[in-house]
Amino acid sequence: MKSNPGRVRDKLVMISIDHPIHDARDDALGRTEPANSFVRYALALDATEGAVVGVFGPWGSGKTSFINLARQEFKRRGFRVLDFNPWLFSGSEQLVERFFAELSDELKLADLVEVGKALDDYGKALGGALNLAIGTIGIVVSVSTAVTGLATLIADLSTAIISGIVVAGIAVLLLEALGKTLRRRQSGIPGLRKKVEEALRKRNKPIFIVLDDVDRLSVAEIRDVFKLVRLTASFPNLVYIVACDRLQVAKALSELGVSGHDYLEKIIQLPFDLPAAPNELLEKQLEAAIGNIVDGTENPGPLDRQAWEAVAVELVRPLIRNMRDVRRYAASTQKTLAHLDGQVALADVLGLEAVRIFLPGVFSLLPATVNALTVTSVGHENMRHIRTQSQTRTGISTEPELRFKEQVAELIKSGNNHDVVVRALIVHLFPVGRRYMPSVGAHPHVGSEDSPYDDEWAVKRLQERRVVHEHVLRVYLEHTAGSNILALHDAEHALELMADDTALEDFLRSMVPDRFVAVLDHLRTFADRFRPEHVESGSAILLNLLDGMPRQPGGSLRDAPQMLVGLVIDALLGTLKEPAAIEAGVRRILTAIRSLSSKVLLIDRIRRSKQDAQPLVSSAATREFGRLLSDEIRSASVDDLVQERDILRVLVFAKGLADSGAPFDVPDSPRLTLVLLRFYDINTLSTLYGDKATLKARFEDLNASFEDLKPWIKEKGISLDEAKQVLDQTSGELNK
Repeated sequence: MKSNPGRVRDKLVMISIDHPIHDARDDALGRTEPANSFVRYALALDATEGAVVGVFGPWGSGKTSFINLARQEFKRRGFRVLDFNPWLFSGSEQLVERFFAELSDELKLADLVEVGKALDDYGKALGGALNLAIGTIGIVVSVSTAVTGLATLIADLSTAIISGIVVAGIAVLLLEALGKTLRRRQSGIPGLRKKVEEALRKRNKPIFIVLDDVDRLSVAEIRDVFKLVRLTASFPNLVYIVACDRLQVAKALSELGVSGHDYLEKIIQLPFDLPAAPNELLEKQLEAAIGNIVDGTENPGPLDRQAWEAVAVELVRPLIRNMRDVRRYAASTQKTLAHLDGQVALADVLGLEAVRIFLPGVFSLLPATVNALTVTSVGHENMRHIRTQSQTRTGISTEPELRFKEQVAELIKSGNNHDVVVRALIVHLFPVGRRYMPSVGAHPHVGSEDSPYDDEWAVKRLQERRVVHEHVLRVYLEHTAGSNILALHDAEHALELMADDTALEDFLRSMVPDRFVAVLDHLRTFADRFRPEHVESGSAILLNLLDGMPRQPGGSLRDAPQMLVGLVIDALLGTLKEPAAIEAGVRRILTAIRSLSSKVLLIDRIRRSKQDAQPLVSSAATREFGRLLSDEIRSASVDDLVQERDILRVLVFAKGLADSGAPFDVPDSPRLTLVLLRFYDINTLSTLYGDKATLKARFEDLNASFEDLKPWIKEKGISLDEAKQVLDQTSGELNK
């Protein structure tokens, strides 16, 4: 934008970080050669006893794209690369069992049947031992709690002592039984492990297993993943590639009571730090992105080139760290410019958008700081807040000046380590606010008759559409922060209605989905104002309204409405404090919830709380809720199941709670298969069905009955073209 901000001189490739690249032809960061070098280093490792490789880089640095480039080189050299997604599983025992199951399935498909079968047997044995241990310990804890509780109710001290002895005796007997059973089960595990090792040693080259996005898991899940790696990293010819943010993972592992940095060093034999994108490249990409935005906007607003050069160098560029930041900035700015339709100067919009996206804490203070930063209107009487206190001027209160100084100081402080950027924001976009900046001071003539900030100056800034004029800044804020502020007010109103079932439901149901999500986001910040009488009505209404929200692509983990409803419910249940009260509340909420998806969400929130020091409800209640809901899912008809908003989560819940004597199989229905294929990928569904072969058989049944399904497809509002596209895409993926 130096000579012509609306024209791009070089054709540059914009990288979509949310959709990582898969081909070297799309590599705009020059990562292909480093990826090839990484492959050479990985292949040079001695993998005879297994190995772990780390690909380290902060969020947004392109780790997944880098691994995809490396994957191409591994493939070219004839090496197998497998993926394991720990996001789909929770709890160490489930993680271990599913890891071996998925790995064995992949290896069987790769004509490594012997290795796959050995791994499958080993995983089942190890997972079974873990489940048995955890289950028995749970019984010990439950019995101990029950008997000890009884003892505390008995006033006689001797009886209490006897009860304590009984508790200890029961615990010892149960633990002895556990030990005997575990010894019997574990006696076979070394043999199975040896079988796995022998099968893997027969290979003349290693197998690489990618664990990506580990740093995005919860602290407990990060620990579980690294326990899994530590447990299995010694298998011959298995090499793990763990992609994560080193600092985030080290912080999570440090909570185990050891140094997270030392822990990583012990596990990872080859650490590879992703090279940072060159500053020159980021600048070119940023310039190209802004040029494309301006070119694509009918009326981007007037441009002051001198102002833009200062804003770009001191305000925008310091906040751009990687290509993901470029993409986020470009997408947001493009939308804002289209909405503003030229009402605000282009340089000002570009600067404020950088603050809004990358310094949200600073941006949130702008509405309250308008008077300190702007000329509030034309006319000397209304411009007093920008004048210095002068002995020759009377009738000007010192209170506004002190307040404005505090506001500007707080604005700068909120920038934390970006305080220099906030100062640049004030100097270049809000020069009136310089008056209140510490160690800067205003123009020497502010407050005098020849001040540059007089009526004429203010009129000119208004004509130029500069945000230093209050009217222009408010136009910008109404198009950006404006809708957010309205959502905040709606959230406060929803809080007032929380105890009134009918009024709350009517109010929230009147909102479009995007507004509902924004209100949820604000509502969860009012957790300290939730009261016990809000719990049942608020939870039931939110869970029922969730059914009406559009399904989000990518499944449960990326479903914003579902995630936010879960967080609000966590806060609501927390107000009841006592497990017995929470249990009673959950029972009543469950009777008011209409869908299985929402019931699963509620029970999952309770189950996850077990990781906390104080569980929300007792283990017995959690098991009971899970068993009852699992039975309800099992008895549901296919017609009911296909209506569920998050059908995958419902089926995974039932499958995860299936007893060994009563396994849960996904209903064999072409209608259900079609619904699942519309929203979820092949790998996820293969895990759900147990293997890819079963999924393929279900797909073939769907394909064969497609003509008969057409009336039902139309009835459900699905276009036939979309349904056919699902079939074609699935067929291609299954036959790869």
